[in-house]
Amino acid sequence: MKKFLMAAVAATLVFTACEKQKKAAEPAETVTNNTTAVAGAEVKTATLVVENTISADKQYMFNKYGKDYRFFESQIVLKNYLNKENDGSIESITNVFQVVDMTEDQKSADVFVVLITHKLSGETIYDVKEGFWIEDELLNDEAITVKFTQAYANLMATNFPKPFSKHVVLRKEVGSKEANAQFIFGNTHLCYYVDAVTGAVSDKNPAFENIEGFKAPLGEWP
Repeated sequence: MKKFLMAAVAATLVFTACEKQKKAAEPAETVTNNTTAVAGAEVKTATLVVENTISADKQYMFNKYGKDYRFFESQIVLKNYLNKENDGSIESITNVFQVVDMTEDQKSADVFVVLITHKLSGETIYDVKEGFWIEDELLNDEAITVKFTQAYANLMATNFPKPFSKHVVLRKEVGSKEANAQFIFGNTHLCYYVDAVTGAVSDKNPAFENIEGFKAPLGEWP
């Protein structure tokens, strides 16, 4: 995934260290249940709710790694394409975090990206990769008042032609101007932005609103 900047390349970047009691990152792990228990919270698998998975995963990250985890994105895959018969049902949600693991002598640190994927089937996959996550601003304390279902409804209520895509991402892109976090629907050919605070829908990238023809870097999407 192109948003990873491997640790060997980015070793000069400085990050706030997590607390000493934070546990070391572990390999990918899959949990399958009718309901997926995550650190005292449950994510129901009859339907997937974006906000519920974010809350549960934040609690998991706090319990496992400490308070200094970083939350960057929610990647949503719909069951059906946006330009086909579609009711907004979700097939999977992947929440993206980053943590820093200090060595015992506190003189160096390893940086890990933690990808937590919730599937409609009931699986929850914990995938830890060494490296940095780039191109996004932190969402830890960002005001996000619009729910995914509202963002979806706002987009579908417009006259915009809907993209041939199942993909949505909640992110706050690093850009040339300050903008709210956005729900971005679509792909490299056609995408729309729904403001996660106001609910406004746009076909222009608010993080680069003054740059003619600029589109978000969504190259990993089909």
